[in-house]
Amino acid sequence: MDNFIEDIIKAKNKYLVEIKRKHVFRGIVIDYSINLILLACVDDDFHLNGYILLKTEGITAYRIYNKPEYFLFKVQQELDLRPEYPFKLDLSDMKSACNTIHNFYPLITVYKEKSDAAVYIGIITKITEHTFSFYEIDSNAEWDKEHTFYFKKVPIITWGGGYENALWQVGRKHLPGECEKAVSDLLS
Repeated sequence: MDNFIEDIIKAKNKYLVEIKRKHVFRGIVIDYSINLILLACVDDDFHLNGYILLKTEGITAYRIYNKPEYFLFKVQQELDLRPEYPFKLDLSDMKSACNTIHNFYPLITVYKEKSDAAVYIGIITKITEHTFSFYEIDSNAEWDKEHTFYFKKVPIITWGGGYENALWQVGRKHLPGECEKAVSDLLS
């Protein structure tokens, strides 16, 4: 892990990487800071499928597929996996990133610090200095309840993937009143 940032710099927009935080995330590095890494997610079917923002703190292992003998190197070349990112994301901290993401994507997936396996999908409805409020949508695209998360306890956020987009296409038709204001610009 000594050369992690240097290796990530070399991999930016070039190679598939896998980064481990309790479980493995695969993608192509789009941008990075000392605190955060932005990946274009590459799913198990080798399609670009949304974006992943990971805190660098807590990463336990990584691998960069930068050699022609690696299968994932060959896959990336053969399938011409080259991500495009439509806007610049402020990676100085999770709060700044959330402010930007919220302006472009209605649904995000939040992973909590204590358990990378526990995820919540929903709309950011309010951002404060240390927290954000979030209205959850369930797997039936029905709006559930509001949660509040501390930025410091959120290690991973994903957005723009096929599942989030499908939930949004169905769920946006019956937004709760608390969410309408939060997404009014996105609906127009």
